[in-house]
Amino acid sequence: MKKSPIWCVMLVVLAGGRGREVTAALPPQQNSRAAKEELSFALAPGMKLEAARKQRILDPRFEATKKELSEQIKSGKLPEAKASMWGFNKEDATEYLQAAIDSGIRKLVVDNTGNDWILNRTIVLTSRQEVVLEDGVTVRAKKDCHHGVGDALFRARGVANVALRGIGNVRLIMNKKDYMDPKLYKGALGGRHVLTVSGCNNVLVENITFKEAGGDGIYITGGTTDMVVDHVVCDGNYRLGMAVISAKNLTVKNSRFINARGGSPEGGIDFEPNVKNEMLVNCLVENCIFENNVRGAGISISPNHIDRSSAPVSITVRGCKFRNNALSMFLYPTRGHQFTSSTGTVDIINCELGNVIQIANPVDDGVLIRFKDCVGINPDPKSGPYFDVRSRDTKGRRVGNIKFEAFLIKDDVPDRAPIAIRYLGAGDVSDAITGDIAIERNGKREKVDLGGYVKERQKYFRKINEQIPAQLDLASLRIPAKDAERVGNSGLYLRGDSTFLQYAEEGKPVTVNVRILKSGYDAAGTVQVIDPGGKNAGAPYKIPCDNKPVAITFTPGKTGIYKIESRSINCLDISSSHRGSGLYVPDPFLTFLMPNGKLYLRVPAGVQEFTVGVSADAGSNVSLCDPSGRAVRTENGIRSMTLFTGSRSDASKDEVWSLRFSRSIWEVTLRIYKPLTPVVSTNPDVLFK
Repeated sequence: MKKSPIWCVMLVVLAGGRGREVTAALPPQQNSRAAKEELSFALAPGMKLEAARKQRILDPRFEATKKELSEQIKSGKLPEAKASMWGFNKEDATEYLQAAIDSGIRKLVVDNTGNDWILNRTIVLTSRQEVVLEDGVTVRAKKDCHHGVGDALFRARGVANVALRGIGNVRLIMNKKDYMDPKLYKGALGGRHVLTVSGCNNVLVENITFKEAGGDGIYITGGTTDMVVDHVVCDGNYRLGMAVISAKNLTVKNSRFINARGGSPEGGIDFEPNVKNEMLVNCLVENCIFENNVRGAGISISPNHIDRSSAPVSITVRGCKFRNNALSMFLYPTRGHQFTSSTGTVDIINCELGNVIQIANPVDDGVLIRFKDCVGINPDPKSGPYFDVRSRDTKGRRVGNIKFEAFLIKDDVPDRAPIAIRYLGAGDVSDAITGDIAIERNGKREKVDLGGYVKERQKYFRKINEQIPAQLDLASLRIPAKDAERVGNSGLYLRGDSTFLQYAEEGKPVTVNVRILKSGYDAAGTVQVIDPGGKNAGAPYKIPCDNKPVAITFTPGKTGIYKIESRSINCLDISSSHRGSGLYVPDPFLTFLMPNGKLYLRVPAGVQEFTVGVSADAGSNVSLCDPSGRAVRTENGIRSMTLFTGSRSDASKDEVWSLRFSRSIWEVTLRIYKPLTPVVSTNPDVLFK
């Protein structure tokens, strides 16, 4: 067989039009003499090539070519090679490219053959290797492949000293639209990333466009350390441009994260650990552009699944520009009051932030959020204040730990507040919201009295905190005489965890209907029936996200009130025509998603005045209505906890009042205070007495 030619070349790469010499497949901080010498030795073999599948017809010389090239690599005669030396097929080049990577070649050039490199499965990268994609190369996921949700176009797992770099115009493309078609692909969306990096060390990704992922352009997890992402574009991916789950010493620079569209969170970069042993340590995002993520945030930083036992967060965002995103940034450092807070610091420095910023559950003993020398622009005349600070569930804590150092807000809407500290559930406001904010309107600049506003919010929060949450006493509930079907009123959707109470008599079957409407996530919900003794009454039910009612039928082993516990990230509706039912409203609140309709509550005899609290994260029109349906108070577009008080001149009997919701944009929370019973219903005729 004729031997393949061998070229000896200098390792000079023109990366993205910027000429610079590189000595190895290493980020700059690793280009030491020792590292270079280490790379001169033969490399450990990578994954073995899988047996060729029947439908793939390889060049009959493939095995001989592999053997010959392997011998040349081991002898040191071939420090660099083109991937097409192993072979190329314009219909499917998977086996050839994987064999080239598995060869252990120190530098592999994926050459421009004039046709796309088509891949039918995940290409697995190996250690101590530089993969260079030539100008004009497109690597594309093959149609009707990558059916596993965890499949990716490229994956690096547990490897070290690896580079994936492009020269000129290089694209890695998947088939997002196909993955979104349930007729073509089964299973949850949000997977099938273009590049997954897990548990790796010393990784460089440079000058590549990542497009049309079924999930994220780049997904980083497993405590990956010393990774550099430079001059990349993440464009049009389904979920995110980049997800950072767990990383240390991560640098992302000179890159663009644009046009995320498909499924939540639809943003640029999301820093979000899943469990408390993961980390976000020494992460830098510098000189990047976040643009046209019209349903999500340019950057989200949500370390709310780690806590005080985790490594402190350290993230810096510097010199970045944010344009035409739903939010410039979403910061969510702490979960509910039952979890300890994450700690550390997030610094946003010298950035131009072209849309509003939302901060959820910042607490004064948690992550410090600092803004320095930034300009914020609020271009939408319909949006709220530029800084939207939300106390969703900080019961027993105080909202705070936000510092502003020379922050300028440009907003030409007259009288629009620069900042809102809003109360969605429970909490208080600390003095640790400080600094220098100025606002510029039509060229005129003035200083914001931040300290005065914080004091006003403290007073407002105290008034709400004086209300005493209602307590549930199952023994006090009385059962109506008759069953009754619900008439309409099916738009009072729940979200998250909820508990439906249902009275049932021993031996008499009971049916409760549950349905889930998709609201951005392709995720099923779960339902568990629990008997009066607190034990599971049968196996849990899985409710598909298809807006079709699922009948939950059970035959009670004993008479009493059963709990039907539901969980859904989407819109969930639960209803019953059996007498004696209702939704339990726990402390601190019950969450609804885009509710529209009437929610009924019973006012017991002897109660002359009562109060309920309603809040919304993005706006809702709410009315408190008396038993005749007349609105006694209406508040439109509420975006913070609002107290609705009802008063009766005749308190001699039970009455059913209602809350009417309309134009609800997203989440709405409900609180019930003493002396009411914390049970509501979408069907007034079967509501407990």
